Formats: sequence, C-alpha cells, structure tokens
Amino acid sequence: MKGALSSVFAALLAATALGGTVKELDLAKGYSSYNTISEAVYAPPAGFSLAVGSLEAAYDRNGEILRRLSKGMFTRGVKADVDPSIDLAALLAQAIRAEAATMGLPAGDDGATFRLGGQLHDVFLESKQIPYGATLFYGFMDVTLRVERRGGASRELRFRLHNNFAGWNLGFSRKDEAADALMRFLVESAQEIVARLNREVFHAPPTPALVAKRQTIAGAAELPREVVRLVGLSGDQEAVPVLLAALPARKSVLDRVEIIVALANLGLPAAVEPLAARYDKEDEDCRFATLKAFDYIGGERALALAREKGSADEDNACRSLAGRIAP
Repeated sequence: MKGALSSVFAALLAATALGGTVKELDLAKGYSSYNTISEAVYAPPAGFSLAVGSLEAAYDRNGEILRRLSKGMFTRGVKADVDPSIDLAALLAQAIRAEAATMGLPAGDDGATFRLGGQLHDVFLESKQIPYGATLFYGFMDVTLRVERRGGASRELRFRLHNNFAGWNLGFSRKDEAADALMRFLVESAQEIVARLNREVFHAPPTPALVAKRQTIAGAAELPREVVRLVGLSGDQEAVPVLLAALPARKSVLDRVEIIVALANLGLPAAVEPLAARYDKEDEDCRFATLKAFDYIGGERALALAREKGSADEDNACRSLAGRIAP
C-alpha cells in the first residue's frame, strides 16, 4: 500500500512538473458543444457588413503566456512557453471574424459598413490544480479595438477580457491541455468582443427568435444555459431583470455562473448592486464571475466594489483578477 501511494505521489509530482514549449495552436481545439454558436444572435439592418482586419501583436511574445497561479506541491498549475512565432493576435482576429459572421453580422470587404483593427496588448492563461481533480484555468486579455465607420469617424475602445473554466486530463499532457484551454479562451473572448462591440457601436438588435427564447429562462426547472449564454451575448437589456430574478433560486454553481456572465456581457449598471449584495455568500467561481461583471459593466461604483470585494477575497484567483481591474 505504501509503495502504491508513493507511485501515486510520484506520478502527480511528475504531472505538475511538465512544461515545455507549445509549437502549434489550432483554434478548432477551442470549440466545444458549450461554446459553438449554432444560430444567429443579431438581426442587423439590411446592408450592414463588418470587415475584420488584422490585430497587431503588441504583447510580449517571449513572455510567460501559460503560467502558474498556484505553485504548491499538489496545486501547482501548468507552466509552458508558447513559441514566439505563434501570433496570438492573428488567431484572435481570425476568431473574431468567424464568430461575428456566425452571430449574424455579415462579413464585408473594403466597402463594409464598419472596419475593425487594433492591438492585442496582453494575453495569458493562469492555472492551478485541484489535487486528484481538475485543472482550473483563468484567462486575461487586454485589447484595443479601432472601429472605422464608412463615411464617418473612427473610434477606439479598450477592453479587458476574463474567463475561467475547468479542464480534466487525469494527469497527462498538461501542456496540451493548457494549449487547448488557451484556444478556448480566445474563442470565447472573440464572442464577448463581438457582443461588446455590438453593445457600444453597432447596436444590432437581437433576433426575434432569441428574444422569444428569453421567456424560457424564468421559472424553468432546468436552466437553459445555452439560451442564457446567447441572451447575454445578444445585448437584450430587457433580459437583465429576468436574469436577476432567476439568480437566487438556482442551487447549481454552474447555473449561477452562467447567469452572472450573461449579466456581465449585457453590461447594464442595474446588475451591480444585486450582484454586490450576493458576493460574500457566493462560491469562488461566482465571485470571479461577479468581478468580471463589475469590470465589463464599468463605472466608478462597479470598479470600487471590485477593489473592495476582490482584494479581500480568500481565493487567489479572485484577488489576482481584482488587482488587474481595480488596482
């Protein structure tokens, strides 16, 4: 028995020590049944089109992109280099281009209604291990987007993107697991970037079909998470009271996280105080999502709450996020 336990500990220590260099990345590895959008989210006016150009790689390509949030013996996250020849800004632009079209914003060329460019200033993925369990990943991105309207002025917007999720690999190929998680972060960030651009610049309404689905959230015995996610991306502000009313009744952490992230993407200040009132009694995943919501919604009150709540949080991922959004 003692020998068997020693073998288990040795395997775990070997797994947590794995690193190396990621030589290639494939956006296709970032998709799953959870984040693959299968219907239009927006119904833009006739003639609308969006040309997504290139993004400049302004981040440190020799920096630590896959890094450890925890360095404890049994909680050590994944640390690996990403080959500097891999252009994460180009991959992000590719993801934005694909997701915008999928979400209902037609692709355009030089004569498009809007043209999009910009810079990726920072991007990384932190992680920590649950002993004998999942690897928890926490992504951060800082991007400036330049939007030019045909015949009009250009506008620059700077966004921070955050996400967290769990990965499972039974202790093997942690570098590959982290690489796939980085692709998931890029895909889901691209979707949120499209949503925030639509909220602040394009103002395309949600599709009637999606507005109708909003009604399935209230009172549903099982939360329709896919609908909640799409509603959050849609910009449907009438969904905010529906989501806030559904939040307290949900016992599942995953359900509550989905609702809070949807509120983050909708970006309405009305969600700030209800989320703040729940913060101290929530699970750490919900607290992380709440800090994300404070940042996406913005404003002095939201950022003050992020600083107050997040800096005192017992969870290191929440403290780390709060330090980035409200130092």
